[in-house]
Amino acid sequence: MSVSHNPTEQLFKAVVRHFRDAILIIKTPDKHEEDPEIVFANEQITALTGFTPAELVGQSPRLLNGPDTDPVKLEQIHKAIVNRETYSTELKNYHRNGKSYWAEITLTPICTDDGICTHYLSVNRDITEERRVRNTLLMQSSVLDQVENAIVVLDKDRKVIYWNASAEQLYQYNAEEMMGTRSIGKLTWPADRHITQKAIRQILAKGQWQGEIRLRRKDGSHFPALVSNRILLNEDKEIIGYIGVSTDITYQKQIQSELEDSLHEKEVLLKEIHHRVKNNMQVISSLLFLQSMQSDDPLVQEILVESQNRVRSMSMVHEKLYRSTNLSRIAFDDYILELTSDQMNTWVGKNSVIEKHFDLDYVEIDIDKAIPCGLLINELISNALKHGLKNHTTGNIWLSLKKQDDVVRITVANDGNPLPDGFTLEHTETLGMQLIDSLTRQLDGSLTFRQRPHTIFELEFSQ
Repeated sequence: MSVSHNPTEQLFKAVVRHFRDAILIIKTPDKHEEDPEIVFANEQITALTGFTPAELVGQSPRLLNGPDTDPVKLEQIHKAIVNRETYSTELKNYHRNGKSYWAEITLTPICTDDGICTHYLSVNRDITEERRVRNTLLMQSSVLDQVENAIVVLDKDRKVIYWNASAEQLYQYNAEEMMGTRSIGKLTWPADRHITQKAIRQILAKGQWQGEIRLRRKDGSHFPALVSNRILLNEDKEIIGYIGVSTDITYQKQIQSELEDSLHEKEVLLKEIHHRVKNNMQVISSLLFLQSMQSDDPLVQEILVESQNRVRSMSMVHEKLYRSTNLSRIAFDDYILELTSDQMNTWVGKNSVIEKHFDLDYVEIDIDKAIPCGLLINELISNALKHGLKNHTTGNIWLSLKKQDDVVRITVANDGNPLPDGFTLEHTETLGMQLIDSLTRQLDGSLTFRQRPHTIFELEFSQ
């Protein structure tokens, strides 16, 4: 980079002042032992370092270093400046208030028309948040690489953007071969492509699909797999990608074939599947927890905690089935007790005393209705604790479970804050109430509410 004197130099500095990144112009030292000197800084340097340009001019860039600044990188930077070399690195520096930050620093020599390099242009870009996100993603990737299941993530154009270690082992393709490709279709056994088409239609219609399908390895062999696919949405409910979790169930299928004549042994197989599904959901719940710990935004934390609770409510169903002697139904009174305790631990503060009142009959719920019913009850209990009893140090929550003939009736009530004026189930825009409405329809049930003597929601559906 060549800069003449006076007018050209003034023009150069005027341009630099309008850069979005923090800019320093540094005088090159004559000797290796000498420190370089800052001769110019643009206004953006203040937001990054806390120092004004006037305070930095005449100082050494070492003013921005601190106890954890990498001495090896500092030596490399100094060497590059003395040798008039271009250099780029990431360096931990320190704000005037003592707080550290990460900067991407690019050094470029400024030379005269005669080739004499007297100064350096130092472009400093704040990458603190970028590194935090990068480290979070690395942590999540490390967690996912420990999972036994093959996990594949596609972007909205169905290009592979994540391929974990278990996927490499299962399909025999390494990540480098698959990243950025649309080759996911070659993993399906040709005879089962009709299942793939059905799965795609269901994913686009309902947001998810789970089922068995035969998949193909790189060597051409195939194997049966339990696959769970789901759409990934952003905050605006727009599709940003897809995630697929695959489990090789060759062993389970062999057991199933060998034990066809034994009802007890068939139940063992189903329990194993429920156990694996429960474990998958626990992994997802753990990832949501890790993500919530990485965010300083209370709203983001609340959304992630709510999602974690929803996953946990589904995981409880599979846990109950895994431990039950009847794999087609679960005892819902016990489920409600455990779910309520779980929600109380999440939403009730240590200084609050919320009394639980249960009137639960022994009622078994069919497996096909247990998960939507569990999710629905999770939302009702969550709303009662999070909104109805918000800011209450004392209060009560009532839960009732009754069955008459084939009709199941579940009631959730609280004596906290009343519902907003004009509240209706049909005209609410919150995700929780939308889920409640959707799950009620999925159960072919009805949901009513009333305000007296307390806020009461009553769900009815037929078994």
